[in-house]
Amino acid sequence: FLARVKGEQEWIEIGQLNSQDRNRFTLIGIPDPSKPNEVIVLSDEAGYNTQGVYAFDIQRPEQKELLFRTENYDATSVIFSRRTSNRGKIVGFTYADKFKNNSYYTDEEEGALYESIKGAFPDLNVRLDRISDDGTTVLFSTSGPTDSGTTYILKDGRASVLAKWYQEIPDTALS
Repeated sequence: FLARVKGEQEWIEIGQLNSQDRNRFTLIGIPDPSKPNEVIVLSDEAGYNTQGVYAFDIQRPEQKELLFRTENYDATSVIFSRRTSNRGKIVGFTYADKFKNNSYYTDEEEGALYESIKGAFPDLNVRLDRISDDGTTVLFSTSGPTDSGTTYILKDGRASVLAKWYQEIPDTALS
C-alpha cells in the first residue's frame, strides 16, 4: 500500500500484504480531513494472533498507535460517530467472534444508545445509521436470520419501521 504526503510527489509504503507471512493490512480511512496524513488501518503485527486497529502518520508508518485489539478475535472495523457534528470521531470498534460481529463502544452516550436498541432486538444485528445532534431522533437498521433487513426511525422513545430491505423475500423463507 502506497500513500503520498499531501503536497508531496514521492510515494511512501505504509503497509503490505505478503502471502508468505499471511499478514493482513486494510486501510480504513482518514478520519479527520484537517489531518490528511493520519490514517486508520486494520493490521496484523508480529507477536499477536489477532488483527488490531492502528492509527499512524503516513510519514512515520513504523510508529503505529494501537487503538483496539481483542485477545481472541480479529478486529473488523471502526465505528465512527453517527452524529453530523461528530463526523470522523471514532466512537467504537467491531470484532468478529465465532458466531457474529460485535460492537464495542468507547463513547458512553452512543454505546448506551446502541445497547438499549440492541436490547430490544437481541437476536438481530443492529447498526446505528444516523443520530440527530440533540439525540432525539435515531435511524437504525436490523438484520439477521429472521430479518432480511429493516430500517427504523426512533423518535420520542418509539421505533417505527421506515423500510424493509428485501420485501420480495417472505419471512417464512428465512431461517
